[in-house]
Amino acid sequence: MTIGAAVDGYKGCQKVKWEDVSGNNLKLVKVTCEVSSDVLKAEFDKQNARYEEAVQKAKDDAQKSLEKTLERIINNCNELKTEGSSDANKEEMLALANKFCKYDEEKAKKSSFSAPVNCDNDAIANELANKNKLNGNAFLFSIFISQFQWAAFDSQRPPKPIFFGDMPKQINSRSYELKFIINTDKTVDIDRKAVMIEDGERKEIGSGVLG
Repeated sequence: MTIGAAVDGYKGCQKVKWEDVSGNNLKLVKVTCEVSSDVLKAEFDKQNARYEEAVQKAKDDAQKSLEKTLERIINNCNELKTEGSSDANKEEMLALANKFCKYDEEKAKKSSFSAPVNCDNDAIANELANKNKLNGNAFLFSIFISQFQWAAFDSQRPPKPIFFGDMPKQINSRSYELKFIINTDKTVDIDRKAVMIEDGERKEIGSGVLG
């Protein structure tokens, strides 16, 4: 198979254009491959599916962490019960955490042993002691209050997927430009430098792109 036939038959090209760009005693032929919209869409769909999978895993991990935190909170609620206490449930405790704790994006950028949230711990303590009738004088109580920050964190934080590779981006147009050098003995060499044009932006790449 000739080089021309290989390029013309490349399934990723919906249009191929050949041009004689010879000059300075050098015989050059430039070929432009215009990539089909179906190929671009398939690339985006594949990359986006991988990203969405990573996002969902991040959400699932956060939910698992939240469930464990809420279980600890409920267990501590039971330890702090008094005669007037009613049974606590996860939904109620999560609502309390989200009412008095707010995720802080600036704190999230810094390393810390505490959750990157701003909590009104006094308000949480008052509600648990007065409404839920928990023992606010117990040694465990202050430690118990600190657990609400983690419930709010896992509930409110945006998912941070572990994703390797470029972020999904829909490319509307792409073409490749390659040059072939016609030697005096009629042999053909390919210029090692090629150009990719995506949405009007030119970028130099290796010539093996159509390999």
